[in-house]
Amino acid sequence: MGLFKTALLGAAVYGAYKLATKKDENGKSMVDNVKAKAPEWKGKITRIKESIAREFQTNEL
Repeated sequence: MGLFKTALLGAAVYGAYKLATKKDENGKSMVDNVKAKAPEWKGKITRIKESIAREFQTNEL
């Protein structure tokens, strides 16, 4: 049973890898899209973090 689980898990990981790296009609994969948008997301997360920090600083007693 352990060998079957290992084979099934390996097949799932391989399938996810193939899906994530498959090129679309523009020649980009999901991984490429995430890499391109990562700096934008980092900026948004930083602004949210700073906003939350300011909110907690003003609400302290």
